[in-house]
Amino acid sequence: MRRDDYILRLISEFVRAIHRLTGLAREGRHQAALDSIDQAARQVAGASLAEIVRMGSGELLARLSLGETDDVARDRSAFVAALLQSAAGNAGALHDDHASDQCFLAALRLSLAIHARFPQSELPEYMPDIRTLVGALGLYRLPLEIYGPLLLFYERQGSFAAAEDALHALLDAVPDDQAALERGVEFYRRLLAFDDTTLRAGDLSRAEVQYALAELEQRKL
Repeated sequence: MRRDDYILRLISEFVRAIHRLTGLAREGRHQAALDSIDQAARQVAGASLAEIVRMGSGELLARLSLGETDDVARDRSAFVAALLQSAAGNAGALHDDHASDQCFLAALRLSLAIHARFPQSELPEYMPDIRTLVGALGLYRLPLEIYGPLLLFYERQGSFAAAEDALHALLDAVPDDQAALERGVEFYRRLLAFDDTTLRAGDLSRAEVQYALAELEQRKL
């Protein structure tokens, strides 16, 4: 089988699986959906849903990439991120808020890692939306280590105001941390390299960037 045909078949199988899970959730069969997610996780990742949630994104991405081409690794990883998002929704429907948050967080970590590893890639339709995952968790409730990758993701997308929001959440959590302040200074300096049209498209003006940069440089003193 040609590689392109294999990838198309793989994506088709993943799409059908997501549609089946969506159907179970719509029918209110949330535990059945979670059982199906666990089975799919074991098949694709060789680990249970609970084990996947406990893995770091680097370990999980390496597991899903082992022996695979970049295209297959990308699509398998996106599918697991979609499984985690579905698990979060179904756990929430069963009023297990802790499990829901843990699955959303694992989906966010993996999704950010996928975007970082495959920045120029066209991701499959079932790939979770980063903003949706952040919205489900709450920007100011995220672990500290998420803010840096989240800032870079939004910056690469040209969503500069959203990147700034991630930076503000980080600085609110650790206002006197010199590494966090330096991250902010570097961010605003990178933004100054863009023209005014690009900055406005990202919902920031040059004056706002200059003011924020000066403020952070003063805080570093």
